[in-house]
Amino acid sequence: MLVFFCEVMVQMTRTEVSRDFCVSESLLSSYEASGLIQCPHDADGKPIYQEQEVQLVGLMKSLLDTGMEQGTLRQYLSLRNADSDTRPEQIRLLRRHRAKLLDDLHGCQAALDHVDYIIYATEKGRNIE
Repeated sequence: MLVFFCEVMVQMTRTEVSRDFCVSESLLSSYEASGLIQCPHDADGKPIYQEQEVQLVGLMKSLLDTGMEQGTLRQYLSLRNADSDTRPEQIRLLRRHRAKLLDDLHGCQAALDHVDYIIYATEKGRNIE
């Protein structure tokens, strides 16, 4: 399931975000510590996720669900957080990920074609060796 953006009008704790997006609290904590997710904190020092941060987690979850590796995701988020315009680099990174997904898809299609042939041959009574 891909999760893109959601409308959030309330503040959420790390635990609530973790639960709602099925992302581990430790992963969220590491992204906070590295500055990839920048949340305000409550009086006890606990992060409070506001709408912008929750939407960012939704984007992260979507990219992770597509099979993007965490290192690549970290690189992408760093580019998004950069002060300069890094859109060309972001697009290159996303296109590389897309190309990998397409290669994976072609591999799966080839495997599916093989299975379809074996089913066809079996239905026709042919021996496959």
